[in-house]
Amino acid sequence: MFNTLVQVLKEKQNKVEEKGITFISGSDKEEFISYKNLYNQARYILYNLQSKGIKRKDSIILKIEDNKMFLKAFWACLLGGIIAVPISPGSTDENQKKALKILEITEYAYLLTDRKNSQYLEEYMKKNNYTKEILQEAEKNVIMIEEIDFMSKLGDVYDAKPDDLAFIQFSSGSTGDPKGVILTHEQIMTNVYDLSFAGEFTEEDSGLTWLPLTHDMGMFGCHLVPVVTGFSHCIMPTQLFIRKPTLWMKKINDHKITFTCSPNFGYHFFLRYFKPEDCVDWNLSNVRIIINGAEPISYKLMERFLNTMRKFDLKESTMFTGYGMAEAVVAVTCPPFGEGLVGNVVDGKTLKIGHKVTFLEDENHQNATVLVELGYPLRECSVRICDANNNVLNDDFVGFVQIKGKNVTKGYYKNKEATRKAIVGDGWLNTGDVGFLHNGRFTITGRAKDIIILQGQNLYPHDIEKVAIEMEDISLGEVAVSSVYNHEKGQEEIIVFVKYRKNIDKFIILANKIQKNIARKMGIKVEMIIPVKRIPKTTSGKIQRYKLAERFQNGEFDSLIKEINLLRKTKDNIEFSQITPTEKIILKICWEILGDDTIGLNDSLRDYGGTSIHVVQFHQKLEEFFSGKVTVSDLYSYISISDLAKQIENSEEISIEPIKLPQRYFEISSFGKNEGVFESYIESDIAKKFFTISKELGIEFVDVVAALFIQLLSQISGSKVVTIQTIFTAKNTVIPVGIDLNNINDLWILAKNINETIRKNKTFAYKLNQAKNFSLIKKKNEILPLICNRDLKVINQNIYSVYDIILEVDENEGNIDLVCFFNENRLKKDRVREMFLSYMKLLAHIGKMLSSSLEEEVTIL
Repeated sequence: MFNTLVQVLKEKQNKVEEKGITFISGSDKEEFISYKNLYNQARYILYNLQSKGIKRKDSIILKIEDNKMFLKAFWACLLGGIIAVPISPGSTDENQKKALKILEITEYAYLLTDRKNSQYLEEYMKKNNYTKEILQEAEKNVIMIEEIDFMSKLGDVYDAKPDDLAFIQFSSGSTGDPKGVILTHEQIMTNVYDLSFAGEFTEEDSGLTWLPLTHDMGMFGCHLVPVVTGFSHCIMPTQLFIRKPTLWMKKINDHKITFTCSPNFGYHFFLRYFKPEDCVDWNLSNVRIIINGAEPISYKLMERFLNTMRKFDLKESTMFTGYGMAEAVVAVTCPPFGEGLVGNVVDGKTLKIGHKVTFLEDENHQNATVLVELGYPLRECSVRICDANNNVLNDDFVGFVQIKGKNVTKGYYKNKEATRKAIVGDGWLNTGDVGFLHNGRFTITGRAKDIIILQGQNLYPHDIEKVAIEMEDISLGEVAVSSVYNHEKGQEEIIVFVKYRKNIDKFIILANKIQKNIARKMGIKVEMIIPVKRIPKTTSGKIQRYKLAERFQNGEFDSLIKEINLLRKTKDNIEFSQITPTEKIILKICWEILGDDTIGLNDSLRDYGGTSIHVVQFHQKLEEFFSGKVTVSDLYSYISISDLAKQIENSEEISIEPIKLPQRYFEISSFGKNEGVFESYIESDIAKKFFTISKELGIEFVDVVAALFIQLLSQISGSKVVTIQTIFTAKNTVIPVGIDLNNINDLWILAKNINETIRKNKTFAYKLNQAKNFSLIKKKNEILPLICNRDLKVINQNIYSVYDIILEVDENEGNIDLVCFFNENRLKKDRVREMFLSYMKLLAHIGKMLSSSLEEEVTIL
């Protein structure tokens, strides 16, 4: 047995190269990397990190989207004695807010990320007016994965000690106060060995996961267990599972997988899209264990999943239901291998702290609840149930769950207060969960606190309440957020209760605002917003959210909910005869995905809590009707369904073609720099000549400016086909101009073509706010150039991340000023200066040529 993860990978890379990881990126796209190759690739990254001065015991935050790169960076940290701090990538405000909070807690540790996620973070900081000092502090230690040189030297490996800190796992919940669980090599290895022992894993096994590697189950349960035990495994991106949920089982069939895992919502999501007729050739008989954890488990849902998969030879004994948490690395309890799904029928009214559980024989009893058993504590971990005073309770009594063992964290990173509250007695950790032991086997009944677990993510009611009270006429204490379990869907649903005693019609307007604000700010869906006359509180003023949830579950609000739904449908009813066919299709797709037919044309998925999962589902459905006309990233840009419909209807006309420049134009190091600016002007006598010939030819001077810019870009790029973006005719209206210079060698002909494209064919136009994600279509050495009129005030908007070079033209009383703005995050200042000077020289040269004859043909090639 190994004592550290470093010893593990060093030993594995010396073995046969058949063992390793298969990265699945599509139905037919896979890439295998052996453990030996992983070790070497990690050492290349380690060398890059060490060459930047990063040393043992330093911390690196990993905010990386690509699984392959993430794991290479993760192992680079371990091999170098560097503390890995993984956080989820993403574009939402909540994601950036949490990332910045973690940066602050770690005193602006190194951040290893990609340009896209760096851009999201920088834009959030600027939008929220972070000071220049904080921007510079955040920029200082940022390392882009695009800069990593995999042909460099190998980094120096540090032989870690068992008690060395290896990993900090920040909680997936509150953005306001994320807690970092500190884990040593010994704690990780202890839990991984225990989980491997419980699952009876051997080198002959094979695994597959779609869980994010930033999640403890994804990293420790689904990646480190295979590596430590020595068997190969497959990793597919979470977004790929969301797009194609049945690919999960198909790949299990293809690779003869023996081990996989999923939280509760994954089974529900899979069954929703499963079609037996598409899977006739599946054989799942190789599967021997499916770990199920991370969120409350629905017994009925698991029965349905197992019954559905039985025809493909999936054995019922494979279901392996456990309990765990990041504070214990990953696992706390597991059932005996091969036992399968076990549930107990209990009287739900006896599930109160300090009460003895009543077991029932009849599942149809009015108070019956079926709870899934989660097995016995692992070898090196102990579990006890206590009352509020930490007195240990006997079997079958409900109480607070406390754990202790060699795998359990000693506390939270730089958070003495949170550590003090969590560690009780002689080293027991209070999990915050409530449950009971029955014959030594553990069952969880809920949370002691109000934490909501939604699709494996922890959500804190007070965070949601803070967003809700941003609406007018609502104060803190007048909103209570809770969750209820939907047994049909097999998942938690968020309910918001608002203190309200006015007209119910006006409440619907307020409820819509609250729902949309929470969705936009936090990216979560509120299932129902209910007006109540009072918010129950304790004598000390603490909100008793559970009381409102109990009233909801007891049906006290059913008649009110029916009234609200009826009023909302009446208010938002859409006359289908008055909307376009495209709008009809999009609305129906929205209603189906979100299960809410009150969504209107002026709403969007984000307004109703559409998550990244919903966005991917939405895109899949759109592809069935409008193939290729909109991307997943586009869906984050549109303000409303109506805007999206218009874009789809005009999508065939939009031409967004980047221009490839030589590598020498691009900046190597970038984060948080200011936009670069160069200014110049055209002498008045030359300007008059340009104005005169432009008028005679029936074109605008800006057409000539654009023509010369296209010609210059053609020379630099080496391409005869060049597309630039222009804003000349109306504020925020962008018209792409694509020119094939193969058949044009005269400046005036080129200018006339540009004039006709811009002013006689408006079907190519798109709105500036639609361009937010165009930056994502650019490859490493590509740019999107833009030319615009200064009087349209385009530069007031933050568009540098989209348009890398912006040429602004100011025609003022016969004078011409030219300003070149450029994205210094990507482009080298000296190269852009050189380009701009060449452009101004070209303008001056053409102007002097005009002195001889206004009708002279000007050759541009």
